[in-house]
Amino acid sequence: AGGDGSEASPFRKIGEAMAHIPPASPGSPAGQGTIILHEASQPYDEVVTVGGKRLVAIVAPADERPRIVLDTTSALVTVVDLDTIAYLEGLGLESNASGPGLRIQGARTYVDRCELTKNLAGLEVLEGGELELHNSIVTAAKDDQTALYVDAATADIVYSTVVHTGPSA
Repeated sequence: AGGDGSEASPFRKIGEAMAHIPPASPGSPAGQGTIILHEASQPYDEVVTVGGKRLVAIVAPADERPRIVLDTTSALVTVVDLDTIAYLEGLGLESNASGPGLRIQGARTYVDRCELTKNLAGLEVLEGGELELHNSIVTAAKDDQTALYVDAATADIVYSTVVHTGPSA
């Protein structure tokens, strides 16, 4: 904690970085920003919300795979609000046995080279949400859970693996 976001003094939490990207307010457009996550000795253990009509990219360097690992009833990453756009690249969203890895609600989200594994539900796209999923893997933690759930929303899936084994017959 206490970093200024520079390379010499980085933020230690994703939420700290997100707080420096301003949401839209009356008479003021939303902010735009890129958050670069690096692999660490411990995975990130926080819930991340992208909203407020921001345009946010959360990305990993090509040779790293940072992970967000937490057991919570919330999604590990939630993207909400009309006119919010998120781009996620190279991340692992893992081991949320009580909730989804990613929830998109009314926002547009691009997911590239990510692994959403061992979550109660892999990915949920709800109420006007838009998903473009590329080169990614999505699974659920248990056979009787849904890897990908789309309700009143759209999903475009290209070169990705979505695994739902379902209950055995």
